[in-house]
Amino acid sequence: MTKKIVLILGVSVFFYGCALNYTVKPEVFNLSEAGKKIAVLKFSDLRIDKIKKKYPISTDVMVEKLIAGLSRKGFSVVERKNLEKIMQEQKLSLSGLVDEKEAVEIGKLSGAQVVLIGSINEYQRTIYPKAKLDITIKAVSVEKGVVVNSLDVKITKSNWFYPLELLNDVIDEAVEKIVNSVN
Repeated sequence: MTKKIVLILGVSVFFYGCALNYTVKPEVFNLSEAGKKIAVLKFSDLRIDKIKKKYPISTDVMVEKLIAGLSRKGFSVVERKNLEKIMQEQKLSLSGLVDEKEAVEIGKLSGAQVVLIGSINEYQRTIYPKAKLDITIKAVSVEKGVVVNSLDVKITKSNWFYPLELLNDVIDEAVEKIVNSVN
């Protein structure tokens, strides 16, 4: 009987330890110093083509969830359709490959004080049933024209019961961590 209890406890601790592992650096992503009106641009995907094809990701979904979270935090977020219209009128890239200079220009045209640009560095399944997501977000001050803050989020998550949901789960977890880190 004692061996069964020890075995059950050991297996439970193992699965709990595998369930979620994340790191967020730095602890605070301070956007309030730079301003309350924010524009969030499409993220660039820096993964190799082979991985992109095997594990596609819609950066639009991530950006929409990030916008919703920032709105709940009290930030005024420029509507994505307005940003796309500005980018088309100015003949700027809609691919997500926007540098700091272009972000400042978009911010000025949209009236935002801060523009968030981001990149997906890793997004894939690893050992079954485990998924990883690694993203970097930069806050570009429109007034100063420089990156005033950045945040790296790395999420590794396992789910033995619902392994098909893992890729969506890591996106949700990453956005939650970003929004909770915003000050």
